[in-house]
Amino acid sequence: MMMSNILEVTESAYYPAFMKMSADVSMAVEEARDIMIHFTPLKPLLEGLESGEFQDAPPILPPLVHCICLLWAACPPYRKPDRIVTLFKEITNLLISMGQLFIGTVGFQAETTEPLQKINTCVSVLRKFREIFEEHRAKVENYFPEGKRQRSWEFHPTHAFSRMDQFLERLANIKARK
Repeated sequence: MMMSNILEVTESAYYPAFMKMSADVSMAVEEARDIMIHFTPLKPLLEGLESGEFQDAPPILPPLVHCICLLWAACPPYRKPDRIVTLFKEITNLLISMGQLFIGTVGFQAETTEPLQKINTCVSVLRKFREIFEEHRAKVENYFPEGKRQRSWEFHPTHAFSRMDQFLERLANIKARK
């Protein structure tokens, strides 16, 4: 803290602002460390989801959402609706991208039932994710230790799942035309 000593000794007008900035940076570093510690269990699940086959995603989804609930309960810096919504949006975007690759573009032009089967699988996986989300949303308060103030997910699901809902609607339209 050599700079703060110099500012203090010289009675600089910048000293209070520098001290506040230093405190803010220290607090942000601690918050980042806390978040990184709590994100560690999510990493292998997300990597497994991303590197696996789309149709094999359903067994990974419950432990993934379970870890998000633990993150919510155990990591106060991450216990903010906008942060958890962003996390669910990112996972949803990953699933949509994987679903689009799984269905492929050529399949929509084929006259076989394979594209329809792939669309059905895609719809099933995405709906399963939403179902798992709703199950965990209903019990997220149970993840808090006894005596701690419990907080539910108070955001509306459309904040996290609007893109997925639109994608599912497009898939339903495609299925109706087949």
